[in-house]
This record gives sequence, C-alpha cells and structure tokens, in this order.
Amino acid sequence: MYMMTSLLPRTIGWFTVISMVLICVIVLLCVMAGYWIKTDRIEQGGKVLATTAAALGKRIDRILFERYGDVRVMSSRKDLGSGHAPSITRILRDVQSSYGRAYELIGVTDRDGRIIASTNDSVVGVNISQSSLFRAIRQSGTIQMDDASYWKWSPNTLAVMIGAPLLTQGDNAQRRGMVFTSVPLLYLTAEFKRQLDVLLQHTSQRAKFEWQLLRHDGVVLVDSIDGEDGTVNVRQLSQPSALAVSRGKSGFLLEPDHRLDAEILTGYAQLTGLEEFQGFKWGVLLRQDVGDVLAPARDLQQKLLWLGLSFLFPLLVILLWSRQQFQKAHKNEKDINREIQRVADESQSIVEASPVAMIVVTEDGRIELMNHVAEQIFQYSQRELLRTSIENLIPKQDQMLTDQAELAEKTWWQDLLPERPKELVGLRKDGSKFPIEIRMNRLEAKEWNYPKDENHAPKVLIGILDITERKQGERVQEHHLANLEELVRERTCGLQEAKETAEKANAAKSTFLANMSHELRTPMHAILSFASLGVERYDRAPPEKILSYLSQIKESGNRLLSLVNDLLDLSKLEAGKMSLTFQDVDITALCLSLQRQMEPLLQAKGMQLNIIQDPEVTTIVADSDRITQVLWNLVSNAIKFSPSGSRVRVSCDPIRVRHGRRNSDDTYVPGLKVTIRDAGPGIPEYELATIFDKFVQSSSTQTGAGGTGLGLSICHEIIQGHGGVIWAENHSEGGAVFHFTIPLNPCQVGFNSSVPPEELTPVA
Repeated sequence: MYMMTSLLPRTIGWFTVISMVLICVIVLLCVMAGYWIKTDRIEQGGKVLATTAAALGKRIDRILFERYGDVRVMSSRKDLGSGHAPSITRILRDVQSSYGRAYELIGVTDRDGRIIASTNDSVVGVNISQSSLFRAIRQSGTIQMDDASYWKWSPNTLAVMIGAPLLTQGDNAQRRGMVFTSVPLLYLTAEFKRQLDVLLQHTSQRAKFEWQLLRHDGVVLVDSIDGEDGTVNVRQLSQPSALAVSRGKSGFLLEPDHRLDAEILTGYAQLTGLEEFQGFKWGVLLRQDVGDVLAPARDLQQKLLWLGLSFLFPLLVILLWSRQQFQKAHKNEKDINREIQRVADESQSIVEASPVAMIVVTEDGRIELMNHVAEQIFQYSQRELLRTSIENLIPKQDQMLTDQAELAEKTWWQDLLPERPKELVGLRKDGSKFPIEIRMNRLEAKEWNYPKDENHAPKVLIGILDITERKQGERVQEHHLANLEELVRERTCGLQEAKETAEKANAAKSTFLANMSHELRTPMHAILSFASLGVERYDRAPPEKILSYLSQIKESGNRLLSLVNDLLDLSKLEAGKMSLTFQDVDITALCLSLQRQMEPLLQAKGMQLNIIQDPEVTTIVADSDRITQVLWNLVSNAIKFSPSGSRVRVSCDPIRVRHGRRNSDDTYVPGLKVTIRDAGPGIPEYELATIFDKFVQSSSTQTGAGGTGLGLSICHEIIQGHGGVIWAENHSEGGAVFHFTIPLNPCQVGFNSSVPPEELTPVA
C-alpha cells in the first residue's frame, strides 16, 4: 500500500527553476554566438587586408624591378656614351615617352659627374658628383638605387633615383659617367591605387579604405588622405602597425586611429624585393574602420537577438500560465490521492492471492504492485521497486524484440501475446541473471471497478516463472549447435572487420554531423513536448505523471547544456585557445568529490567505485576543473560500459615521468599516474590507436551507450596541456583500462604543451 505525497508545490518550484535556467541558457548562447561572429568577422577581414597589402607590395616590387632592368639595359647602350649631347638627349626623350609617366627625369653625366644630357634641359650642366648615387656608382662600378627622398634639383617631388655606369664608345673595359633616372612616387601611387581597385573587386569588401606606404625607417612616403609626405615618422610615434611591419612579416591587428578617433583594422606587409633586386624594405599599411568590418555581423547579431526573444517571450507566457494551472490543480489533489489509494488496495489484494510471481506495471513500465513470490525470486522488497522501471528486473538489452521499427510506437511488452509465454532474462538484486518465462495480460479499467479514463489507464499483469533448471537441460542440447555457429562466425569475422574498418573511416565525420543535428534537436523537442503535455494534462494526469514530464525536461536541458559545453571545449582545443589555471590541488579532496559525483550513477546500476590513493602523493599543481573533467569522463564511461552490480577501480600512484622534447632526453620529474579500470567488454585492439581521435567512437557505443565521440578527445588535449600522456589498453582479466600521467608540478619543470605525447613517456 502507498499514498501519493503532495508533489505539486515542489513541481511548481522546479518548473520555475528549470524555465529560468533555460532562459539563461538561451541568452548565453545568443551572447556567445554574437561574440564568435564578431571575432570571426574581424579575423576574416584582417586576412583579406593582409593578403591585399602583400599583393600590393609585390606589385610595387615588380614595378621597381622593371625600372631597375630598364636602367641596366640603358647603361649597356654604346650610343649613350658617345659624348654627343644632342643625340643622347634625343635618345633619352624617346625612352621617356615610351614609358609614359614612369620616369620624371632621365639623364647622362660625364666622368666628372656633370650632366651632359637630360630630358629636363634645366639640369643640363649641373654637377652631381657629390651626390650619394654618383659616389656609390663610382665606388662599386655597378647599378645603384637611392631610397625615396626629395632630390635637390626637384625639391617638391618624392622620387626613387636609379643609376648605372656607362661604357665608353671605344673601350669596353673603361667606364665613365653614368645614366640615371628619377622614378616619381606619384607613378608608384597611381599603380598602387589601380592594383588596389583590381584586388578589391575580387573580394566582398565594399567599405572605404585608408592606406600608407612607409619607408624602411618608418617615414610616411604616401598617405591615401594626406598625399605625399616624407617627413612624418610613424614608427617614432609608436604606431603598432608600423612596428609590426618592420619585422618583415605580413599580418593584421587592431589599433586606434588618432585622426578618426576610432578603432581600425590594419593589414600590413613588407616589400621584400624581386630576384637580384633587393628592394628598400618599404611597408604597406591597408586600414579599414572596424565598424565597416562588423557591419554585416551586426545584422546577423540582431537576427540572433530577435530569434532569442522569440523563444523567451512564449516561454515566459507558458511559465506564468502553467503556474496558474498548477495552483488550480492543487485544490483537487486530496481527491486524487484517495482514488489512487483505493486502486492500490484493490490491486494489492489481487496480486497477493496469486501462487506465482505477479507484478503489475503501468503502460509506461512503472511497477505498481508485486507479490511476495516476486520478492523472493528477485530478492527485492516491494518498497525498493515501487514506481521504478520494470527494466530493473527484466533488462532492456535482454528483451527479445523482433521488430525494432515498432519499438518507437509501443512498449516492449505490447509485442508479447497473452496466450503465448515468452522466455526472457531476469536480474536479481545481487546482479546475477537467470532465465524466466513470462505471461502477460492487460487489465482493463472495468476489471478494476473504476471508470476507464486518462486518470485510470489500463495496466499490465505479468506472471513470472523461474526456469533455471529447465534451461540447464536445454544448454546441453544446444552445445553442438553453438559450436557450429561459432565456426561460421570465425570464418566471416575477417571479412566483417575489414568491411567495418573501411566504412568507419569514411563515415566518422558524417556520423558526427548527423549526431550533432539530432542531439541538438532532440532535447529541445523533448523540452517543448513535455512542457506541452504538462500544460494540456495538468488537471487530469496524476502528479507522478507530471513529475515524469518535468524530469524529462530537466534531463533534456542538462543534456543540451552538456553537449554545448563539449562543443565549446572542442572549439577551443582546435583553435589552440584552451587556457589552464594551475593551482595546488588536494588529491584526497579530489577523490572524495569524484566519489560523491558518481554516487547517483553507481546507485542506478548497483555498482561500486573503489579509489586507491598512495599516501605519498597528496598534492599536485594542476587545473582542478579540467582534471576533474577528465576523471568524470573516464569514470562515467567506465560505469556506462560496465554491467550492473560490477566494480570500477581508480588508483593514484607516484611515478617518474620523462620530460623533454625527444626520447633521448634523460630528464625525469616526479609525477602522478592515475588508472581507471572497468568491467565492461573492453576495446577492440584495432581501435586502441584511434580511440582518442576527434569524432571517433568505439564500436562499443553501438550497444546503446550513445555519445558524440568528443569526450576522450577532450581528455587527451587536457592531459597533453598538463605535460602528460594518456593511453588505453585491455586488461588480461577483462575490461578496459585507461591510464594518464602528469608531472606533479608542470610549472616548475617548465613544460611545453606542444611537446608530442610520445616524447613524454612515463617511466615507473
């Protein structure tokens, strides 16, 4: 006999808490999605700017290289060394006109540095023997270039000077005079703008850009806003992008723009020269306002905000309305309790009168009554099993279902015919299994003397016989047949394993994506479905049914949160942004906390968790949350894959681990070795090498344990981040064994988390 206690007040409270938690989760997901979109947009925009800046730099190098080659060709022309000024001037002007605006000035000097011919008559006769260009050519005898500056005879134009020694007309071995050119920065700027327009036409960028061309010492040569400069040194002003481009690499960064008083995104690249032309190491800076970069992201963020609000407002309305309905239903609770008690008394009298084991269950598989014969067979008392699942006595994995497609539409006993007994496997309290034969009959409402409605649904009466002795006799007859089946199985095993290996490699990621879409949609659908059921049946359904709805909502919410956490951890690990907070961790406290956290899982399967800690190791330096996450994943997996009534063992032992970047290093440091052993089916040998890979699940999960293939991969990254290693093996007595080792104090030994795990081999 039992009496239903008052659950509605607690149900209202839990429903409110769960709803608020769900609201917070939705808000948090929207905020995190907005942050990720902003970060990704800045990164993509920065890469475009950096790539464009590098392309522009290569174009300027190509132009200067072409001018460098032009001067080299002109220096080898004998007619320029003839000394006849009119003919030389005519040749120079022909060259200048053929190149358009590429050259501001072309000239030829004699041996003493006096200009004897030029495209600009105003400089003819000027002596440039003291110029740095002439002295460098006289000293080296090779082609030379002067960095961009204001030339003495053209003080208003920034230009690059290129010169080369000339051969005399009659003596190829003797050099005298030189040919020189002036390449104006206005020409380079025009080519720069044209190339920039061409590059941006092939991108999605449509906002305004600023750009600067810097000399190697940080002086601004050309600015897209101020034009030519040549006086301002942005490196001396400590402009971040100017300092970054001097390091010789391309990239992007965020920095303030003092002219616009705003934050800008700057892509930078350095000119590196081309072939034998070494270049001037100029820098190219390409800028864009962050507001323009994030403009598309803001639209998406606004859509996410409205999407979140579309979930929040209906949920709040449902919450307020549900509270009102719950309060009305609370007034009728006493009448419902009296009716349930009457039904329980009638059911108990029928079941107790049976000479065989009898159990009454609801259509959803919850035990309502059981007689003393059933208590003796299964070694449970009625109090222990009341309102629990019948699967505690008849496990689901032992049910002989013939049509799995029908499982989603009806409960497993609906597949059993009343007039035909069925053999299944029973599970005693001590975890031992034994064969049983069951017969089932539906008890209609009229048989229980109350009206048939939603509050008094038909129940199922199960009669159970222990057929252990009969099955022992049958096993002898089945022995020969089993041997024959084993022979066939062995011959086909090789082909099956080869087929599965090929299919798993191709299907791992597709399976993961399918699981993700299912895992995200399923808990959200369950939350909405059970909330709707609770709203529709609040005034008709029994309180235990309402409680089951709320339990399903809570379970689905926790499942959704766990999945999001795993995805976020995986995202951080793949991006290399996982941060570890090292601090002193008490091993004893950590083990006790693990014991408490695992207690519900252990009790649900009647299992034990044995933790063995060496007294020599009491404290380590580690990230407590991450190490707890590793232990939780490994121990919960051990419980999940171990049979009911078994035992999971965890041991913590001192060890010395090899520390260094290669196996030849002989440095050893104190460490901790943690071992988790389960009693499950173990891991196939061919899967041990890939069990820690991302998106990979062991074939053991095909039994129904589920999972997305992320847990062990996350554990591997966390242990490697602590300077340790993790591996798995099968125990000789059965079950899987997971080990991991970490230094006691990774901070003191100065570990590098990029060290490959095979280089950190544990040594006992």
